[in-house]
Amino acid sequence: MVLLWYLILNKRILATRLLKIDGQNRRIYNFMLNDFTEARWRKAAKQNAYKLMQLKKYQLSAAFFLLAGSLEEDLLIYLLP
Repeated sequence: MVLLWYLILNKRILATRLLKIDGQNRRIYNFMLNDFTEARWRKAAKQNAYKLMQLKKYQLSAAFFLLAGSLEEDLLIYLLP
């Protein structure tokens, strides 16, 4: 949940540092180190977001949609369930 709020506030670097300190979410931390201005990483973030939606991890899914720059899909997550 904290990750989502930091991304909404456009504080991706701070969110990444918190994930590093936490240590439990190492895979998310490693993913967030990528450059999301590149189409490749935006596409990967969007694919991960859809997968997280299938797993009913809606808040984390919304965070990944924010990383992908897909605000429309991000809003749909909160309107559908």
